Amino acid sequence: MIKMAEIRKNGKIKKVLFMVLLLSFMFLEQNPEIQEEIQNTENIRENLVVSPLTAEVHSEIKIIGNTELASFCAGNGTDGSSWANAHMIKDYAIDASGSGSAIEIRDTTLHLIIQNCTVTNSGSGSSDAGIYLDNCTNVKITGCNASNNYNGLYLYNSNNNSISGNLLSDNTNYGISLKDGCENNAISGNNASDNVFAGISLDSNCNNNTISRNNVSDNTYDGIYLDTNSNNNTISGNNASSNEKGIYLNYNCSNNTISGNNASSNEKGIYLESNCNDNIISSNNASYNTNNGIELAWDCLNNIISSNSISDNNYGIYLRLDCLNNIISSNSISDNNNGIYLYQNCDNNTLSGNDVSYNVWDGIYLETDCDYNTISGNNVSYNLRGLSIEENLEDNTIWMNFFSNNSQYQGGSDISSNWDNGTLGNYWGDFREKYPDATSSNGIWWDCEYEVDPGYNDTRPLVHPGFPEISSSANVAYMIGDVGNEISWTISDSTILDPTYWIYLDGVEIQKGLWGSGGIISIDVDESSVGTDNYVLKCNDGTAWGWKESHIVVTVAEIPKPVLITTSQTISTESITVEWSEVVGINSYNVYVNGTLTNSTGTLEQNIWLNETGTYSITVTAINGAEESEHSDAITIIVLIDDSNNNLFWYLFGGGGLLVVGFIGIAFVKIKMKK
Repeated sequence: MIKMAEIRKNGKIKKVLFMVLLLSFMFLEQNPEIQEEIQNTENIRENLVVSPLTAEVHSEIKIIGNTELASFCAGNGTDGSSWANAHMIKDYAIDASGSGSAIEIRDTTLHLIIQNCTVTNSGSGSSDAGIYLDNCTNVKITGCNASNNYNGLYLYNSNNNSISGNLLSDNTNYGISLKDGCENNAISGNNASDNVFAGISLDSNCNNNTISRNNVSDNTYDGIYLDTNSNNNTISGNNASSNEKGIYLNYNCSNNTISGNNASSNEKGIYLESNCNDNIISSNNASYNTNNGIELAWDCLNNIISSNSISDNNYGIYLRLDCLNNIISSNSISDNNNGIYLYQNCDNNTLSGNDVSYNVWDGIYLETDCDYNTISGNNVSYNLRGLSIEENLEDNTIWMNFFSNNSQYQGGSDISSNWDNGTLGNYWGDFREKYPDATSSNGIWWDCEYEVDPGYNDTRPLVHPGFPEISSSANVAYMIGDVGNEISWTISDSTILDPTYWIYLDGVEIQKGLWGSGGIISIDVDESSVGTDNYVLKCNDGTAWGWKESHIVVTVAEIPKPVLITTSQTISTESITVEWSEVVGINSYNVYVNGTLTNSTGTLEQNIWLNETGTYSITVTAINGAEESEHSDAITIIVLIDDSNNNLFWYLFGGGGLLVVGFIGIAFVKIKMKK
């Protein structure tokens, strides 16, 4: 037992401890120097970039070949044979101390993941980096911080690798650099900003790579840079803003796709230079650049620039110095100083279907030996000047454009150009003002010519700009299983340039083609599922303004299930006639007994033989073509057949009768024997 003295002693100890703690808190509260130190610690904690909890300070890693890689990763339980068994280099903090690379891997093919590593302070050699791969395949670099190096990541002649989710900033050269034959690599979701030369660079035969969803902003020179025969790459969904050049392709970079990027607030948004051919530049935002939104210079041929949003630049789209056979189409080009500008020997280009409006100076401007270009289907409105052509230009063809509300003039030319194609000219917003007494014999073009400049006329000025008109079939409603259901549209337009239509089902494109005025476009909708489908036809006649769309709703109903008139019951016979109500539009029904199809009929009743005593569940379905309704609510039929009379009949005339005959026969024999 515990004595009372010991209890009192323990109580005194607790009181002493409490007083010590209380005095300590009072001391801390009243000492400003200690309070300042506490606050400083809190500030450091709030601003500290914490490495992974398992991070280990490690010396530089250098691995050459699969054997050394397997040795380094020994004990991890991996063999590198697949991504499921990939070797791991992870959770290291490595300072390269200004020499070489923090992690250097050469000549490996085994699967390797480099993850959550912080690599800094590389040397300043051209290939020195936080992480350097040379002749490596099957490497994933993810979640690493490779900042404050010469290069963040550097890949040389390395293929089929993945670089994702890394921070690569404040590097002296490039955030990510691929050099000399790097192919089929995926670079996605990285932050490669605040580097000196470029966020991401591909140089010298780097082909078939994908660069997507990266932030490449605030780099001194370029956001994304491709150089020297880097072909067939896809650059999509990146934010390339606040650089000197957002996306820059230089020297023989061809067949690349640049789409869906934000290339804004740079000096130049997207810039192709020196024999960069057959590239597609589409659906990008190239706005608020101090110089040009999209620029091609020095022998860039056969490129497509389409469906881009280009505003608030000096030049929206600028082609200069022997850029030939390019297509500039369906772009929105507004609020720039100049909309589209072609300068010096830019020949055989096509400018079509662009909306070129509200630019400060010229909507479209051709200068100095830019010949044989086709300008058609553009909306050129609300600029100072609509279209200007000057200085030694010849044989450009301008037709089916909409010129209106340009304040100085709609079009101007001091050289021979074709202001129509011989059949159709342009729509001039000031035509009625200049020619109030003009008439039209055919309702398509005016009977008098429009003088663009003295000596240069549009011989077929259009009466109206020409919008497609669509007539459509009515909305369709039918019951599933019905056939012969079709929807259709007819498109008419007196001035057609490049007639294209698209059909969408619930927002998904299902058909695309060309249309002719008065032609019918139809779709069989018999195979639609139960529910509501929304069909939309969009069409364009090849002009910037000639868009129209039409909606048709197709509603498909279920086949109603029959309602049984006959009710559940008990019977003493072997059959029953089951009746049901009519389903409108249905002339065939299936009858099921205990879930098994037993009869098909075109009537509203069916005699069903059940034969045996038992319990039967009966349902009916309605049939429409190849479709069947849900089962009706079931009725239950209980069959109770009285077998006693049948047993007597059997006894007398069946097996029992034979017994009687047998007994009679035996008796007869005995009588004979007695005699």
